[in-house]
Order: sequence, then structure tokens, then C-alpha cells
Amino acid sequence: MINLEFLKKKKVFKKNNVQPDPNIYWLVIFATGLVLIFMAFAFGLNFFLKINQETSLPVSLENSRLKKISKERINKALEVFTLRKSVSDEILITPSGLVDPSI
Repeated sequence: MINLEFLKKKKVFKKNNVQPDPNIYWLVIFATGLVLIFMAFAFGLNFFLKINQETSLPVSLENSRLKKISKERINKALEVFTLRKSVSDEILITPSGLVDPSI
């Protein structure tokens, strides 16, 4: 019998590359994360430098601010808190009524 090798189909056990390579996607995710972190750092640094260069309140606003914080206003606020404390103490001192579940 004649041996015809060119008519025989050679079996190729090569892996078909139809599925995507996950390493490429992880590399893209990692690179995107690094870029976002760098951009956040740059934005934060820029924001900090802008705020750091701004001047504080003008003198006229500071004087009006000092007028708003007066001793009378502080005393009035303290009186409100002492009144609230006394009301809370009264509530804590009075015994709670017993609740009868059978009623």
C-alpha cells in the first residue's frame, strides 16, 4: 500500500486564543487607579496651595466679628443651657410611672 502523508490531516494541539487575556484587563485597571490617585494628589495639592495663599479676614470684618461675640450674648447662651440642665435634672429626679401590662 502507498503511504500518502500529505493527505493525512495533522492534529494540532494548539490552544485557541478566543478568550481575552485577564492580565491585560488587570493592568488597565491598575493603571487607571494609579492615574486617578495621582490626579487626586495633584488636585489636593493645588487646592491646598490656593487656600494657603489667601489672606485672612480683613480688619473691618474681624472687628465686627468681635462685636458679635460679646459677654452679654455668652451669658444669655449660658442661661439657656443652665435652664435646660435644671429641666433635665427635674425629669431625672421624678420617678417614672409603673406600667401594668395586664391593663
